[in-house]
Amino acid sequence: MKTLRALLILGRVSNLPTVWSNCLAGWFLGWGNFDLNTLRTPGFALLILASTMFYIAGMFLNDAFDADWDRTHRTERPIPSGAIESRTVWWLGIAGLAIGMGITGCLGNATAITGLLLMNCILIYNFIHKHTAWSVLFMGGCRALLILLAGAMAYAESGRKLPFLLSEDAGAVTWAAVAMATYVIGLSCMARAESKPAAVDWWPALLMISPVIPAILVYDGKLRDNALLLCAVLALWVFRNLRFAFAMNPRQVGKAVGGWLAGIVIVDMLAVASAPPRLGCVFLALFILALLLQKKVPAT
Repeated sequence: MKTLRALLILGRVSNLPTVWSNCLAGWFLGWGNFDLNTLRTPGFALLILASTMFYIAGMFLNDAFDADWDRTHRTERPIPSGAIESRTVWWLGIAGLAIGMGITGCLGNATAITGLLLMNCILIYNFIHKHTAWSVLFMGGCRALLILLAGAMAYAESGRKLPFLLSEDAGAVTWAAVAMATYVIGLSCMARAESKPAAVDWWPALLMISPVIPAILVYDGKLRDNALLLCAVLALWVFRNLRFAFAMNPRQVGKAVGGWLAGIVIVDMLAVASAPPRLGCVFLALFILALLLQKKVPAT
């Protein structure tokens, strides 16, 4: 049980619903004439498996790279506490990346290239994130590439012949990926203050609400009403969690970051405001699941 608990903490499994949410949004946008039955295809199952492997592997390697730093600053983490050996974490992380790359590499040129970019983005982030604040760009890039991967896999699964990058659907997927990257960059800037005594900056919150801009510009008619409602929900959620980082004494940046991580699902919902109500219920379930899992396994 101790080892299982360590693995769950290392993999930050409470954030997996947000990974699946990214996949769902990218799949919806990449498929084009979407139908809920497409979620039953082997391609979608492979997407979920590959993305799960990429995420868990990235989180394992995050602790593996940070083991020396954690021995000084976060002795409760699984490696410095002795719950699991560093060598084991390295091997599990590498194996997870290999599985994710193996799946995406077999499904076409677009998915292979996107999977390769995602794997390298994960590795670069883990290698530099303790050394430079600019590493947040790679964290945002990981989430953006995950959405692009989902869109490319959905497009390939739909059987259309035109290359994905030349299709109209690629534009919608790209907008969603950029919006997600911006949100995650803002979130990551906030998260860097979790282990530092310095004051928390407020400006990353502007990045986190920036996805409302493309949504307002893109949607019109009845869809615009749905988008505006989700824009309000996102803004309220972002500012609701700000109080943990600013208004509490002592401040609770970790709790704020956990809430913002769950908010990734709201950003995905905003990207697919045209989705049928039943799909919206799936996003809502993922949002609730992320919050529930955070009560058992830390999100950061």
